Amino acid sequence: MSGEKYTTYAAEVLERACEAARRMREWDQAATDRVVTAVAETAYALRHELAEAACEETGIGVVGDKTVKNAWAAMAVYHDIIERRSAGCIDEDAARGVTTFAEPRGPVLALTPLTNPTSTVIAKLLVALKARCPLILSPHRAARKCSKLAAQRLLEAAQQAGAPEAAVQVVSKADKGYLEAILEHRALSLIVATSTGKLVKWAQDSGRPCLGVGPGNVPAIVDDTADPAVAAQKIVTSKGFDHGTVCASEQALIATPKAQAPLRAALEARGAVFVPAELVERLGEVCFDKDAGTMRAEVVGRPATVLAERIGLEVPAETRLLVAELPAVRPEGTSEAPHPLAHEILAPVLAYLPAADPAHALEMCLQVVALGGVGHTAVLHSEDEALIARFAETVPVHRLLLNQPATQGALGGFTNALRPSLSLACGARAGNDVAANLTLEHLLEYRHLLAERPNPGWQAVAEEAAKPPQNPSAAEAQAARDRYRRG
Repeated sequence: MSGEKYTTYAAEVLERACEAARRMREWDQAATDRVVTAVAETAYALRHELAEAACEETGIGVVGDKTVKNAWAAMAVYHDIIERRSAGCIDEDAARGVTTFAEPRGPVLALTPLTNPTSTVIAKLLVALKARCPLILSPHRAARKCSKLAAQRLLEAAQQAGAPEAAVQVVSKADKGYLEAILEHRALSLIVATSTGKLVKWAQDSGRPCLGVGPGNVPAIVDDTADPAVAAQKIVTSKGFDHGTVCASEQALIATPKAQAPLRAALEARGAVFVPAELVERLGEVCFDKDAGTMRAEVVGRPATVLAERIGLEVPAETRLLVAELPAVRPEGTSEAPHPLAHEILAPVLAYLPAADPAHALEMCLQVVALGGVGHTAVLHSEDEALIARFAETVPVHRLLLNQPATQGALGGFTNALRPSLSLACGARAGNDVAANLTLEHLLEYRHLLAERPNPGWQAVAEEAAKPPQNPSAAEAQAARDRYRRG
């Protein structure tokens, strides 16, 4: 009987979602944009209230920074998508005879994280509504109240603008059997999983189409040609943002010889404290569970001052980051495990790795990425064109940021032209279907009306192909290919 209650619940949720999808499919572009605009404006107005609710419930992060996240989710995402067509005919190519129509995927299930509980709801809802897809939200169990509050308030705005009641639903039951039944329901069109690696894998194994994200372990190189003061400002701004809860924030700082002393001084001037050598191992134990092979949940989003207290270190009240110098990612010339602080830690803790030269810096950058950051993000602060080229060619991530803060750069819409998103997919090497900032086009399918456009090049080749084999020379074969290309 327990299984029946799960399937009954899932069927009810998907029945409402499918009816909402039917109604939303009838929206034209004007109706779609009217709903999206109403939700964006409401989200922006609620930015501070939702930030307070998130911090109060989860106990992590900074109200001011979460307010900025909410504002960014409301406005950066909105301005990125609002001028893009998503209903009916979206493109006509008369020369090729191709007319493209946008089609909503249908009901979408979104898993949302503890670290960005309200901003992720805002961003995902805006994109889903623009794609005319009803959204089913499954919040992290420790952020259920604030995520549900965001969904309810934004749904009210959407309904006032013409959306159906089931345009947004929230899986409010904590028992994972309810979520599992929804994940496996055949009427579910797509899962967008922004969560822990374990939950992303679970969603991917459900049998339904799934777009998952990858983990981040972001290295940042500062070389001798960079301005250390500027680099330090960007690093502290990024890693200190919301106490390091964004997966795109820097995790390891790698500095070449001439940059090391001025960079250290610039970091200290901006609120970073270098942990004494005798306390580095203790900090690693506090932050990372070696047996589980992952960061400890109790340090996520906690202030640097709190973490310093846990290792017996007195620091100024305004401390923003704890920086731990490591001799290497792992002990040189050994097969021993990497240092705990060389892994992803979603807290204001930054590993610091002195490099012998740019080649050594790139080598350590690759080692850091290999510890769970493949496909995600890496940063280079440099004016050296040769190093920039080697960085772009060799580091296996999809967000290669040049002279930018990692958090703001990877999310998009702050410091570059990346599509703004809180769902950062990392490609096949990270087990993700795509490598992109997940946004509008990932919730749409496309139909194409194709006018007749005979290919004269192929007609000429076809006539020759119909003749008896003559074993043409290489030159003759090349001439046939040229005729096809010329048409």
